[in-house]
This record gives sequence, structure tokens and C-alpha cells, in this order.
Amino acid sequence: MLYYGSSRIFYEKGLTLAAKLAAGSTLKITRVSAGAGQTAQTASALSQIRQNLTVGAPVRKENTATLPVTLATGLAESAYTLRELGVYAQDPSEGEVLYKLYRLSEPVDIFPNSRLVLRFYLEETVSQDVNTVVACEVQGLGHQSVYLLNCDFNGNQKGTAIEVGNGMTARALNCTIKNYSHAALTEYDGFLVVSCENTEATSGNLCGARTYLGGIIQMGLYTDPMLGGTHFTKSGGLIVKPDNAVA
Repeated sequence: MLYYGSSRIFYEKGLTLAAKLAAGSTLKITRVSAGAGQTAQTASALSQIRQNLTVGAPVRKENTATLPVTLATGLAESAYTLRELGVYAQDPSEGEVLYKLYRLSEPVDIFPNSRLVLRFYLEETVSQDVNTVVACEVQGLGHQSVYLLNCDFNGNQKGTAIEVGNGMTARALNCTIKNYSHAALTEYDGFLVVSCENTEATSGNLCGARTYLGGIIQMGLYTDPMLGGTHFTKSGGLIVKPDNAVA
């Protein structure tokens, strides 16, 4: 799946648009599509488009704009194998163009009768002068399965890095979580898996794991069992350490 990694590829018209962005244009995302083929480098459109993804509002931090997109497998018209995500954008002179392609390192089988929902976070490096907007409708989904890969959470010992509730399932893989009031919090039957490459990936958190009202936090093999802080459970909450012991 995408959380194992992906490669980013610019296409000819995407490179042309990128040059215009460098001159101060606005990056206007029109849609993100799921593809089952392998798009040729000379192509102007994503190969074997199967469905469009729900696009969230972009989040800007310095020179990086992060675009959250969600794929609801139940909306697919037929079964397919997801291999690529194509990001389309508005060129001021060309109209809509295939701006960039994300190729999954491991394909995902999509079935229309499934309730699985996948969320991807697509990063775009832009200059300080470039604004990023979404031209398609921004939507949200209720019950989701969220995957976070290689995310760097670094706070100022305030707030919560990852919060999961209302029956939602989330998996944070190979993430760094440092300097938060709460590194991870689950409530109301939320389920969170936190897996870091090593114990040093979490530190400086006042409370590493906090769970209550049926929330569960499961830690991966090489993860600091304290998530860089302390533990707190209440009202049926559960924290499972890397060795499967209950905190």
C-alpha cells in the first residue's frame, strides 16, 4: 500500500506548470484520480482511471503543501488494482493537465463491496510565493481508516499529535512524534497503531499515550513503550506495549 512508500513523477505539462508556479502562479488542484495502469512518461493523462478521490483542504507549512486525499473503495464501480494516483491541476493557458503522478511501491486490490477507506497525504514542495488551492469540492468522510507514513510530528509540548475517536481506526507507521502534551490519544472506541523505526522517534512528550472510553493504542515492535512520556488509561481504555503486555 502507499504507506510502504511511493515515487513522485512529473509529466511534460506538469513540468511546464511547475515553471509557471515558480514565477508566482497559484497551484490550483482540480482532482486526484486512482489509476490501475502504468502511465507512460510521454502520456498526458493517467492510465486506466478507475475513480476520483475525495480531496481535502491543503495544509501549508513553510515550503511544503500537504494535500489530504481519501479513497472510499465502496464507491468503485468494479474491482481493480490501485497502482497510481494522478494529481490534476489547472494550467492558466492549457486548462486541466496531469500535474504529477504518485506510483505506489506496492499495488492495492480495491473491491467495490468493501467498506475500507484509505487516506493519503500528498506532499508538494512550493516556494513561499506560491499559493495552493483546491478547485474541486472539498468533502469529509465519517468512519475512516487512516494511514500515516513517515510523518514528522514536532510540537511545543502543547496539543495532541494524533487523536482517534468515534470508532475510527488509524495507523501511524515510521512516524516521529516529539514534544507534545499528548503524543497519542484515543477515545470512544477509537483504535490506533503507532509503529516507529526505533525508540528515539518519540521523546519530550508530557503524556505519551492517553486512552479512555474504550479507546485502544497498540504499539509496534521497535516503538518506545512510553511514547516519550507517561501513560494514562481511564474508563475502559487500553494500552498495549510492543511486547503485547498491557500497560
